[in-house]
Amino acid sequence: DQLGFSTSQLPQSLQGCPGCKGTKPDLLGLMSGSKSFTGSNAEVSYQFIHLTAQEFLAAWYAAIVLSAEEQSKLFMEKTGDDRFRMMLLFLAGITGLHDTQVYQQIIHNSQQQLQEEQHQDHELQQKQQQLQRLIERQQQLQLQQLREHHQHQLQQLREQQEQDMELQQ
Repeated sequence: DQLGFSTSQLPQSLQGCPGCKGTKPDLLGLMSGSKSFTGSNAEVSYQFIHLTAQEFLAAWYAAIVLSAEEQSKLFMEKTGDDRFRMMLLFLAGITGLHDTQVYQQIIHNSQQQLQEEQHQDHELQQKQQQLQRLIERQQQLQLQQLREHHQHQLQQLREQQEQDMELQQ
């Protein structure tokens, strides 16, 4: 859930060789580092080069460290949370969990959620089209009213001119 890490947050195995000062952590090309300065202190922070790398490594870690029961529990707790979707898919592939009923339920829920989102998008598009038609109709009515008003003013002006001409004769 964390995107950036300071040197002190990295596991000891990634912090360079013990006793070697100033060495760069072994990042395996999956992380990039940058220095940030706060006052007189310089702190090096590291970020994964891509979120997918972080998600895969999190899944790999979960596959190695967690028991099958804990992995199933993780699936149940994090299903539906988009931040964990790719990590859970990686975990399912790594552990073979994709053959289980839990994973099938996750896929079913994801498909159902996608269908609901597509339905909501379709409804929103329909409402936008209805609103656009209402706006166009309102504009047409306003234009018609404006024309009628101008015609009425023009008619009054003509009548006034006719009266003026009659008075002059």
